[in-house]
Amino acid sequence: MKNKNIDGLVRWEFAPMQSLEFEAGYSRQGNLYAGDTQNTNTNDLVKENYGKETNRLYRNTYSVTWNGARDNGVTTSNWAQYERTRNSRKGEGLAGGTEGIFNSNQFSDIDLSDVMLHSEVSIPFDYLVNQNLTLGSEWNQQRMKDNASNTQALSGGEIPGYDSTGRSPYSQAEIFSLFAENNMELTDTTMLTPALRFDHHSIVGNNWSPSLNLSQGLWDDFTLKMGIARAYKAPSLYQTNPNYILYSKGQGCYASKDGCYLQGNDDLKAETSINKEIGLEFKRDGWLAGVTWFRNDYRNKIEAGYAPVYQNNKGTDLYQWEKRAESGGGRSGGDVERSGERDRQLDQQHHLYAAE
Repeated sequence: MKNKNIDGLVRWEFAPMQSLEFEAGYSRQGNLYAGDTQNTNTNDLVKENYGKETNRLYRNTYSVTWNGARDNGVTTSNWAQYERTRNSRKGEGLAGGTEGIFNSNQFSDIDLSDVMLHSEVSIPFDYLVNQNLTLGSEWNQQRMKDNASNTQALSGGEIPGYDSTGRSPYSQAEIFSLFAENNMELTDTTMLTPALRFDHHSIVGNNWSPSLNLSQGLWDDFTLKMGIARAYKAPSLYQTNPNYILYSKGQGCYASKDGCYLQGNDDLKAETSINKEIGLEFKRDGWLAGVTWFRNDYRNKIEAGYAPVYQNNKGTDLYQWEKRAESGGGRSGGDVERSGERDRQLDQQHHLYAAE
């Protein structure tokens, strides 16, 4: 692997308590092929490319941030960011036993553009207790042109409405969000933080994500932390793109002996989960230790389908990405961290986790 990176930041304080930051970055990661394949390494192109650069990842980022504050304690943060990632890789097989094996020395590009606009304001006030309310909005757009992964031919027969070649390489999605969070200082040692987030996804629709967190100081060195939240995860551009089709002659199928397709599904719902956690933290003289238990209960978890939605005249089954039944799991863990006194730059961390 070979990495090249360059980043730059310019900060301009153009008025009291007001600043603008301009940031730009470029990186290139070149991956040298080590000979790994999924099924066989006897292919001529596989042997020919040992030690050669077969995958290049380029990333360009540009952002501008405006941070401001007022005498009354109100603060604002507004930023815009553009990121472009180009994954350039030699042609690979996409079906069954040939998956991941080089089939060409020509490079194909996957281009992903990501635009993020973010604005928030934090307002301190005193009503019954000291509080700090944060309100904000966000807009994110992802656009992808994939000249590599959408090229699988319909080798197992037709899928009505979709061509074997020449399917569109383009996909995109947008998410618009509104959020609110209020830090409430109930006592000198008790902090309660309710929050609510709304997301509208251009493909999968609306979602509400509430949360509630409590931090309670116990004596001088211990803090009890508890929280519950509804989390949200949008499906990927591949999972919602019907032009993204994988093929197997049978070994990669759940229950189909004569071959199958796996196709993106533009009728998916977002994954959600109810996350709960409770932990105890100890902090003294540079030592930080804690133990935490948490549990995540998933709903609409996105997985490859288990039942075909269609079978063509060649006996090939069509599966789609789909939501699964609820599932969940818990985990407990502990960690110990020590910060060195010399320049405060030396960290020693030890972690221990156990799953249910």
